[in-house]
Amino acid sequence: MSNHQTLIIDRLWIGDRMSRKMIRWMKMSKIKLVCNMTPDLEFYGSHLITHKRFPMNDGMKGDANWKSMKKSSDEIHRVLQNPNGGSVLVHCHQGLSRSASAIGCYLIRYLGWSGDRAIEWIQTRRRGSLTYIGFRKMLWKWENESQTQEKSKGLV
Repeated sequence: MSNHQTLIIDRLWIGDRMSRKMIRWMKMSKIKLVCNMTPDLEFYGSHLITHKRFPMNDGMKGDANWKSMKKSSDEIHRVLQNPNGGSVLVHCHQGLSRSASAIGCYLIRYLGWSGDRAIEWIQTRRRGSLTYIGFRKMLWKWENESQTQEKSKGLV
């Protein structure tokens, strides 16, 4: 194992630009979905692995990054809710901001975690991640949105 990829929770990995090229590791880890959170890195890998791009731009706020986080978390959930679905690798250039925020969004939306818990959990596993306040703010926004949806459904 290298510093290129880190297990965040069971079957959910975060990685950098090199992790997408580690085909043997992906096969051993049973990666079935690679979420590429960059607008520019090309895809690598076997035809047995699904590759999807959810482009996010560092330092950008707004709707495009928000939609990419949502779409990627939906895809992560789709694979992870199936016990035979395999594992997921979410990567960006360094595996610190865009990929970490997409995973944080999944933890908040589908596992019901608070924004702070998701941020802290990811940071303890992937040192140097989520240091940019803009990405943390988006996770806190997801937390608020999730709580609002639960209240409107009468779940809180």
